[in-house]
Amino acid sequence: MSSNLPTSPINVIKEDPVNEDLLYLGTDNGAYVSFNRGESWQVFSKELPNVAVHDLVIQPEAKDLVLGTHGRSIYVADIALLQKLNSNTMNEVVLAEVDSLNFSRRWGSKWSTWGEVYEPKTKIQFYSPQSGKAIVTIKNEAEKELQQLSIDATKGINVLEYDYSVSEKGVKVFEKADLKIKKAENGKYYLPKGAYKVNVLVNGKQAATDLKII
Repeated sequence: MSSNLPTSPINVIKEDPVNEDLLYLGTDNGAYVSFNRGESWQVFSKELPNVAVHDLVIQPEAKDLVLGTHGRSIYVADIALLQKLNSNTMNEVVLAEVDSLNFSRRWGSKWSTWGEVYEPKTKIQFYSPQSGKAIVTIKNEAEKELQQLSIDATKGINVLEYDYSVSEKGVKVFEKADLKIKKAENGKYYLPKGAYKVNVLVNGKQAATDLKII
């Protein structure tokens, strides 16, 4: 099990309840994750300080992993995307599900003169087997592009923050469908209620998931 782990005491190990190939490990030198039942290991998260991890608790319904550290309190991580990774998917782009969001007419406006602009946000999380430019496209049910974003993806887990905005090209798509959307106070257009798709393309490999505004 200690194939490529640093020399450090192992404090706790947990098997994922959804993906039996997925193991979580807490050591005196941080946390690690294995996608092949311990044959090889990777650092769990670059955001986690390099401190001793003494306890791991999996919350199945929330799809969270709670890590108890020494001197740095607790750390909570979303493991929904990790649960999709195994030997069959590690060479593909894998995209996490995006939670549905309640629509608000206040998007892009201020609650008061001195307040900050209220903008909706969601995290688009995906795994890429290679580094490269990732093209993230928001489409309607007819596969028409409404917004396109890009980031320089690294091998592993990547996160892109999306504000539910629509490009000028996307506005024209809505207009052709006889659906007018108003420009918000901050100058942006936002997706109206409906069902959409998120598509991620990296080096010719792609994945898609649903995006719903209710």
